[in-house]
Amino acid sequence: MTEEQKTNLLKDSEEMIARIVALLAPNGVKRVEIDILSLGFEGSNHSDIGPYVGLFHDAMEWLIAKNIIRHTGRDLSGMYYQCCITSYGFALLGQKLVGAKDNETVGKAVRNVNDDSASYANAGNLLGGLLGAFTKSMGS
Repeated sequence: MTEEQKTNLLKDSEEMIARIVALLAPNGVKRVEIDILSLGFEGSNHSDIGPYVGLFHDAMEWLIAKNIIRHTGRDLSGMYYQCCITSYGFALLGQKLVGAKDNETVGKAVRNVNDDSASYANAGNLLGGLLGAFTKSMGS
């Protein structure tokens, strides 16, 4: 794998995690079903979502393993049932975004990403914020 491919894979991972969190955060504790089509790939830069299906599942499983989100199950079509952000996930959303100006929180970045007018170009900052907040909480 070339360095460019690794960079693209990391960017795609960051975007996927940002999309998932941006979809779930505004719902609070209301549980929702989510699959890759829920993330708005139609009309985006990804004309073929096929290669992103596996990445979606990997991102979901990572978020679940890190206790940022929870769900009650998944079916063979790729639908995750009764998903919501955990109390721990909400605490992470309140953390300051790593490297952000003006003390922006991870939650504010999620809202910005979720805004229809916003792009996912800064998804890396969001993922960095989640990872940084996760690391900070582990040290506390």
